[in-house]
Amino acid sequence: MSTDPAKEMIGKAGKKIWEKTPETVKEKVKEEVKEHAIDTVESNIQEKAKKPIKKLEEKAEENEENIREKAGEAKEKLQGAFLDVKEKLGGSRDEDGKSEDKRKKIKSARDLKGVSDIKTSQGIKGPGQVKSLNDTGTLRS
Repeated sequence: MSTDPAKEMIGKAGKKIWEKTPETVKEKVKEEVKEHAIDTVESNIQEKAKKPIKKLEEKAEENEENIREKAGEAKEKLQGAFLDVKEKLGGSRDEDGKSEDKRKKIKSARDLKGVSDIKTSQGIKGPGQVKSLNDTGTLRS
């Protein structure tokens, strides 16, 4: 076992003492050792769990700050977009101070094409009829 003679003697003495110890004392010692082992294991587990828990809490706080910051930026952008739309829809003043109503440029429901104005599938050219980009009828770049 061990090469140190003192440790061997202590181990042998401990075994002899344990053999001569009454059963009631052995039971109490076993209970004490068991309780001490449980306490030690619990405290070790708690110590090991503290570090990851702390990291998770820090990460949660960091994420919360990022979310609040991005929400504030999004709110500012949205308010800017709403102001732009309001400005475009509302009247604006030209150089003479006269109000130019931009709402007139927006089409009314009557000006929009209806279902009857949409081409049928028979009017769409197939691949055999297309000779150039002009024949496709799509947007050109």
